Amino acid sequence: KQHLEALTINPNDADAHLQMAQIYRDRHQFEEALLHYDRARQIDSEDPDGHFGCGQIHQQHGEYDLALQCFDRVLAINPRHAQWEPLRERAKALLQMGRIEEAIADLEAYHSNRPYDPNGLFHLAQASQSMGQTKRAESLYKETVEAVETAPAYRKSEILIWARQAKSALSKLKYEKN
Repeated sequence: KQHLEALTINPNDADAHLQMAQIYRDRHQFEEALLHYDRARQIDSEDPDGHFGCGQIHQQHGEYDLALQCFDRVLAINPRHAQWEPLRERAKALLQMGRIEEAIADLEAYHSNRPYDPNGLFHLAQASQSMGQTKRAESLYKETVEAVETAPAYRKSEILIWARQAKSALSKLKYEKN
């Protein structure tokens, strides 16, 4: 309600548009979220949050080219934005597009800055496995599980998915070996 009031008073309040976009995104109203992210980007094209939010929604909906454009813009503005997450998200889009070598380069750069992020570790493992680097992938899947197990309790619920997926991938790798 406060953000709507702020937009009524000043429709050029980029921060209020970003907040509204997040509310709509949390409610899975992605079209409305994109409208607010786009408006925030029009008002302040140098604020990486609008570009990053748009990129995440485009990626989530399989619009990888659009997602890459957004993530590239974020990285041009501030490569360290959101603790390097645009780099990881860009790599995930590249993986979906089959551009594995580019994805690995981004994931390696991300990993050098966030070595214990299970999301990044899992996707680096996937990319490595895609390139036929089975031993490396196995090691990275194990690191993913360890990163989740050693994470603070307050984060475990949001990152548990990566441990589950890594364990599943490890099981498949062991099955393929036999």
